Amino acid sequence: MKIPKVHHDVSSYALMGGEDLVTSAIEVNPGRLSYSQNYECNLNGRYRMIDGYEVFDGQASPSDEEEEADIEIARALIAAVPGSGNVIGVHQYEGVKCINLPQPDGCCATLEGL
Repeated sequence: MKIPKVHHDVSSYALMGGEDLVTSAIEVNPGRLSYSQNYECNLNGRYRMIDGYEVFDGQASPSDEEEEADIEIARALIAAVPGSGNVIGVHQYEGVKCINLPQPDGCCATLEGL
């Protein structure tokens, strides 16, 4: 018995364009992600593994410390994010760090500098 040859079509796509959580999987453009964890788009639209993250409350970052004991002390001093509700996003503009928090009525976001 002769085994039939199978033809494989191989396509390659540049991975770029970000995560698309809205478009259906069959319609999403090649190279876009439908799910990602611990990856982000760089300024050129390419994917990269994030460098990590750290809780931040406007004070010096614990990771700036050199001794492990000092790092733990700095982490223990981190205060809760000011305001109420879930944090919608965080950004930095011209050295000012801000968080996006929902308004008390739940419809809009405000910016509070840290």
